[in-house]
This record gives sequence, C-alpha cells and structure tokens, in this order.
Amino acid sequence: MQACSLFSVACSGFWRRGRGNRFRGLSRTAQERLPVRPEDAGIFDELNLHAEAGQIEPAQKIFRKLQATTHAEGGLHRMVWNTMLKAHANAGDVPGARALFEAMKTHSVTPNRQTFGKLMEAAAKAGDVRGAEAWFSGRSDTASIWRGRTSVPFAILLDACAKAGDLQRSELWLQKMCEAEVAPSVHCYSALISCCATIGSPPDAEYWFSRMLHGGVSPTVIAYNAVLDSFAQVGDERGAAKWQQRIHEAGLEPTECSYSSIITAAVRNRNQVAAVNALEEMLSKTLQPSLVCFNGVIHSCSKNEEAEKWLRKLRESNLQPDEVTFTSLIHSAKRSPKQAARWLRSMISEGLKPSVECYTAVIDSCAGRGDLSQAAEWLKEMLETKIRADAKAYNSVINAAAKASQADEAIFWLEQMRSSSVLPTEVSYTAVVDSCVKEGKSSLASKYFQRMADEGLTPDMVAFTTLISGFLRKGEFAEAEERLTLAKSLGLVPDATCYNAFLAAWARRGDLPKATELLEQMQREEVTPDLVSYNTMLKSCSKAGDVPSAIRWLKEISKASLSPDVISWNCAIGACAASKPIESAKAEEFFRQFAASGLKPDGLLLRTLTSAVGPKTRRWLCEELEEHWSGKERFGPFWSGESNHLRLTHTHTQV
Repeated sequence: MQACSLFSVACSGFWRRGRGNRFRGLSRTAQERLPVRPEDAGIFDELNLHAEAGQIEPAQKIFRKLQATTHAEGGLHRMVWNTMLKAHANAGDVPGARALFEAMKTHSVTPNRQTFGKLMEAAAKAGDVRGAEAWFSGRSDTASIWRGRTSVPFAILLDACAKAGDLQRSELWLQKMCEAEVAPSVHCYSALISCCATIGSPPDAEYWFSRMLHGGVSPTVIAYNAVLDSFAQVGDERGAAKWQQRIHEAGLEPTECSYSSIITAAVRNRNQVAAVNALEEMLSKTLQPSLVCFNGVIHSCSKNEEAEKWLRKLRESNLQPDEVTFTSLIHSAKRSPKQAARWLRSMISEGLKPSVECYTAVIDSCAGRGDLSQAAEWLKEMLETKIRADAKAYNSVINAAAKASQADEAIFWLEQMRSSSVLPTEVSYTAVVDSCVKEGKSSLASKYFQRMADEGLTPDMVAFTTLISGFLRKGEFAEAEERLTLAKSLGLVPDATCYNAFLAAWARRGDLPKATELLEQMQREEVTPDLVSYNTMLKSCSKAGDVPSAIRWLKEISKASLSPDVISWNCAIGACAASKPIESAKAEEFFRQFAASGLKPDGLLLRTLTSAVGPKTRRWLCEELEEHWSGKERFGPFWSGESNHLRLTHTHTQV
C-alpha cells in the first residue's frame, strides 16, 4: 500500500488556480474573455471544485447546466470542457475521459495542451501506461501540441509508470526526456522514485534519489517521502526511520505521507508499538492523520480493546470508518467470536457492505474457538446475503467440523462447496479425511483421500500423515505402510510427525523393539526426531517397565540438544513403577534430576512418583526439594496428603 499518491502534487494540471469566485471585480474587457457568462462564474467555480475532487457525477450535472445556458450562444468554451475533463482525470476514469474528448470534437472544440494533459492524467491515474503514451505520441493531432521543452507530459507518463509499477518504462521515458533535451524536474524524479516504492525496491529508489542530486535538482519532501515509502513497502523500519531523519536534516518537516509510510513499515512487521508511536507523534504535531494511518494502527492492534480505542480517536478526528477499518476490527477480535460478530453487525448498521474477508474472519473466529454451529450459521448468512463465499470460508467450517470429530458435517460442507462451484482445495479434503479418521472411519477417509487425487489435487505430507494415523489407530499397519510407500514414490519426504504416528502405534502395543527400530530408521533417513518422538519411546519404556531403555532415551534427548519435559520424566518414573520389581531408588534419582532442571511437577507426575516410591517417600522428597520451585502453594496438597488426596491439576496428552 503506497502511503500517498504523487498525482495530487505532480503534473496535476496546467492552469489550476485558487478557490472561490475568481471573476469578481474584472473589467468589462476581461469579462468578455471569460469561459462562461459573468452570472455563471460561481457555477463554474463549483464545477472546478468537483473536478479537483474527481467527483464526476456532481460535476456532470453542473456541466450540463452550463451547456443548456450557452447552447444558444455557440456552445461551451474549451476551458469548461477541460474542467469537466479534469474531473474524469482525477477520478482515473479513462473511458469517461475518452468519451468526453470525442464529444469535444463533435462540438468542434479544438483540443490544446490542457486537453491532452488531462487525457494523459486519466490514463496515468488508472495506471494505464500504454494509454498515456498513446495520448502523448500516438495520434497525428497531438504532433504539434507538445512542441517546446516542457517536462509536464513526461512527468505525467512517469506518474503512469509509477502507478503501474513499471520501472523499466519509467527509466525509458526519463532517457527519452533527456534525449529531447528536456531537463527532468523534481516531479519527474519523484514519480520515478515512487515507481521504485510501488515495486518495493529501496536500492533503486536510493539510486534515483542520488541521480537527482547529481543532476542539480533540489529534492522536495515528496521525493524524500517516496524513498521512505520504498522501505516501508518491504517492512524495513530502520531504513524508513533513516529517511525520516534525512527529511529533518534537509530542513524539511515530515508530512502526513511520511508518517503514513512509517506506520506501514511498522504494520508489516507487526510492530504495534512503533505504529502507535508514529500516529501519536502525528497528533502531537497537529498533523491530520488520514484514514489510512488510523486503519494501519487498528490493523496492528493485537487486542480488541486497543483497536476500539483507536476507533474512537478516528471518529474524534472527524473521520468515518470504512470497510478496511471494520475488517481490521474484526481481525483484532479473532479470539472473541461474539466481539467479531458485533463488529460485523456494526459495519452493516453503518451502511457498509461486508466483504468476503469480513465474513470469513468471523467464521474463522468461531471455528478457532471450536464453535462449529456458529461458524456454520455465519456461513449460511453469508450465502443468504448473496456474497459468494471463497474456499477459505468453507475450509474454516470444514476444519471446525474436523476438530469436533463430526465427519458428516465436514462432508456436508464439502459438498455444499462443490455445488456452489467453489473448487475444494487440498486443505478441504485433508480436513474431511481428518474428521473421518477421528471418528474411526478409515474406509471413508480413504474414499475422500482418493477423490482428492482424482480431482487433480496433490496430497501433501500432512494429508498422507492424517490418513496414515487413521489406519494406525485401528491397528491396520499394512495399509498405513502402503500409504507411506506411496507418499515416498510421489517424491514426498516423511517428516517427524509422520513417523511419530507409527511410533505412537507401536508404543500403544507396548512393542519397544519395533519402536526402537523405527526411530533408528528415522535417523538413517536423516529425519530429525523431535521431543514428541523421544517421549513416545519413553512411553513404550513406561508400559514395558524397561528402565535401562528409559535411561538410554533420556540420554538421547540430551544428545539431540533437547531438554526433557514433564512428560519425559513422568514416563521415566513410570518405567520404574512398572518394573518388576519396582525400582524405587531409580525413580527417586529421576525425580531429583527433574527437580534440578527447574521444571514444576503436576498431578500426573506426582501420582506416578507415588506409585514408584510410596506416599511417605514422595512427601519427604517434595519437602526436601522445595527450594527448586518458586512456591509451595500450588503443590502443597500433593506434598502433604496421602495418595487418595491427590488431585490432578494438569494433564498432558501424549502422542
């Protein structure tokens, strides 16, 4: 997002004048040369005001009124036509500008530089480089218009290139300008630097800024802002700050555009503090922040309360929130479905039309909190309001159904997606497969996995792992290994998550040798085991009561530069408790190592320790090692009570 356009400051017209009735007090001779009758001077000024703002509809009403009053006197003056043309130019309305030009010819109005300048500006504002070039050099009736060494048409062309982000053509037109012995103005260089900002190329922006200095052209704050914005577009806060400092060093004052770019850089880095600081500095300097500035800060807010505070300040600045504002507010409330829904309702009540992104954000918020029914209701409302839902909206509901283990609901929304001519993605099918797996429907999971491939979609390793997990949960090892082989044949590389599914299956069976063999295979295939992998091995040891293997895998965790967590130590102590006979001394040693690591015991670990050493030993062990924990309040009930007083405060889910 480019902070500020150069169209409002560069090449914006040849004859723009001050506002108000400019024709009062003129002599009779001067009044005879007016573009309108003296009594219509005020109306003409109103036309010019609408033209400056690019307000085509009200400008057309006044233009037609002037046409009606001057029809009997030979038609409108060329200046009036050019003023109407300016409205189309400032709105970037290329078709409207062209139609008005053809009407000028029909009324035998001879175009001049201003006419073609406005036609070029219309194309430039729309980013239509070829169209601007055509008005400059592609017509026979423009051949004599641009005689003389003026930089204005070149500046307009450079503006068009900046809007389109076409640096190559920008440089070409600057070269042609020099070949025509026309000295580039500061507007020309600013437009070229702005093009560098559009494509996010700070090195090119700095290069052309230095070329401007070497050419003896004094940069304005607009040129500085263009370089600053180039850094903002790539999220380079340090570079943006450096160029803001250079503005000060040049004896210039940063403008609203300067701060807007600083905010853009901060937002791209998710740096809420920097974005807020920039906006507060603007307000302290009595600069009027634009809606873009406020929207950037609201977008950066991670908490809805903060976003709401800046919405109030936006309104206090006599600005009105737009679609972007409410979209950012909805995103800030992603952890609160009710709040996100409230912002969507507020948006509608203020006469704004929610976009697909707005509804999808609310749906995603509900889905993220596991509220499948609300997510589905919002998707239904979205469809009822004739807003075409995209794949992301459907996928949010399908994912919510998968998390809730509701395969039928996931399949229903997949079919709705297809019937609405929205193509399902790999994410859609993977979520459906996951929902089937969670319900233990491995055959149904296989069906939708195959449909994904039949529709030309390529399953990724996540999809394969999801299906493999389904087979392994039902003990169908042959089918799981067959899918793993297929994944490898497609060039996919199984990751730790995939192998962990196999490890967990062997662990559930208590088959420690098979699990050990698989982990060693992972290492041979250069798949780095993670802590979940090692904890799964320790779980196998715990079930088998294999203390030596538990010691081995604790050492392997350290060798892998990982640190055992509460689950690791719980499994190791569990191996001691399941050993025949119980290895109480080793369990005590494990617990001492656990305490020395700085971890805090939870109810599950203390229960396991009790099984290994007995309640009395557990009690004095905890009292002895109390210094390793920040306080006794949280664990006191476990330390002093008997085993029947144990309360489970935390649970850890193992793979």
